[in-house]
Amino acid sequence: MSYILDALKKSDAERKRAQQEKTDDSPAPVPSLSSENPKKPWAGIFAGGFAVVAVLGLGVSFMVNNDTPVPVTHPETKPQVAKVVEPVVEVASKPEPKPEPKPEPKPEPKVEPKPEPKPIVALKPSLPSLKSAKAYVDRAWTSMDGGLYGQALSDLDLALASEPAFAAAWFAHGWANEKNGNQKAAVSDYNHAIEAKPDHAFALFSRGFLNLYNGNLQAATVDFVRTQGVASDEALRLYSHLWLYIARQRLGQNARSRLLDTFETQNLPVWPGPLVKYFQGTLDEQAVIDAIESSTDDVRKERRATGYFFLGVFEQLTGNNHNARIYFEKTLATGAVQYRQYEAAGRELKRLNR
Repeated sequence: MSYILDALKKSDAERKRAQQEKTDDSPAPVPSLSSENPKKPWAGIFAGGFAVVAVLGLGVSFMVNNDTPVPVTHPETKPQVAKVVEPVVEVASKPEPKPEPKPEPKPEPKVEPKPEPKPIVALKPSLPSLKSAKAYVDRAWTSMDGGLYGQALSDLDLALASEPAFAAAWFAHGWANEKNGNQKAAVSDYNHAIEAKPDHAFALFSRGFLNLYNGNLQAATVDFVRTQGVASDEALRLYSHLWLYIARQRLGQNARSRLLDTFETQNLPVWPGPLVKYFQGTLDEQAVIDAIESSTDDVRKERRATGYFFLGVFEQLTGNNHNARIYFEKTLATGAVQYRQYEAAGRELKRLNR
């Protein structure tokens, strides 16, 4: 076995020499053939081959006789780290708010004139039958004093059913219709009263008043003149002159000169005498106001209602609408609905507001 060891040593020495030559920077010298056997180069080759076979045989013998397992080394494998891919979260963009539609402009409500309130007609209680037409007329006036115009008309219908030509019943019927707001029916009733009694002063005067405010100025003038000719009541006669003054002025006539001709020498102490003198121009405004406010309690309401109305009319006819409005409002403030001047004040205020 020594030759095998020698061969191994020799082989190992040659291997080391070869490695040394590789590390040297200078080129390695070319070995020359051994001078010992110049004519037998094959001897060296044979010896080298034999050495290789010997080494291989020793290796196989070592592997067969060696029970120790040869550890098999595997390349170290690095654990693979899973790459965590974070999910891409898309941030949702906020939706842009839609512009709210602009509200369409509402049409302005049309201002319609308010209808005039209709008079309230109270329910009529059942009344006992009466024996005469005059009794029905008397009860009708009592009902009208309480504002029960519908009840009054029922009684007057009964009176006229029994006496169709009863002038007092026709006049009362006309008054109830006028106060109840039915002017057309009222004029017709006054016509029937005048037909039944041509000198019925109150029917003539009442028809003249409605003609004046219905625009029939000429017919109103005739009715007031006729009233003056038949009136036995001094106050009614003086009032008819004041209303005639208004009708003539609105017709464009010279009402003052005619009034002066009629009452030039008269004192006219009875109310509304001071108003007539004021329209004549022979009494001042303050004197009329004193006559109104210095009156007794039982007549003061009438004088305020009638006096302030005619003071307002005079201011209106002379073009002073501001003062006229003040006087008309004072008339309405009295609440004296039973006088025609109260209703007329409301009409004149409407005329001013046109």
